[in-house]
This record gives sequence, structure tokens and C-alpha cells, in this order.
Amino acid sequence: MKKIRLLVLLLLALLLSAGIASTVAAATSFTDVADDFWAWKSGYIPYLVQKNVLNGYKMDDGTYTFKPDAKVTRAEFIKMLDETFGLT
Repeated sequence: MKKIRLLVLLLLALLLSAGIASTVAAATSFTDVADDFWAWKSGYIPYLVQKNVLNGYKMDDGTYTFKPDAKVTRAEFIKMLDETFGLT
């Protein structure tokens, strides 16, 4: 699990070092992420949502949660890689 977490961090670092993580408005807002959460405020989460790398979890009432402290599953990680690098 540590390897997956390291790969996710590496992926985010690559995106950020390329200078593509500017602050943008996300179409989706998450009920469990405060506006002053560091990754939201700096624009990382909104940018990745806009690029369809992250989607969050849709709840029954139509709202979305992000679950920032949850573990990333293998399937979620592969989906993030696919969307980031345009893999099929």
C-alpha cells in the first residue's frame, strides 16, 4: 500500500512540477473538503477534477464526497493513470 501511495504522490508531483496545476473552478464541490483545505485552496483538487483524473464519490442525495484520508484502491489508481496519460 505504501508503494501505491508513493506512486500517487509521484504522479501529483509530476503534474505540479510541470506547472499545470493552476487554480481553476471545479464543476464539482465536495461536502467533506473545506474551502481552506490545502489541496483545494491551492487548486490541485479542482484541476484534477476538471481533467477527470479525480471524480469523488457520488452520494444518494446527489452531493459528492472526496474522502481525502481514504486509501486509494488499485482500480482508482489505474483510472488516475489512464486519465493522466491518455492510456486505453
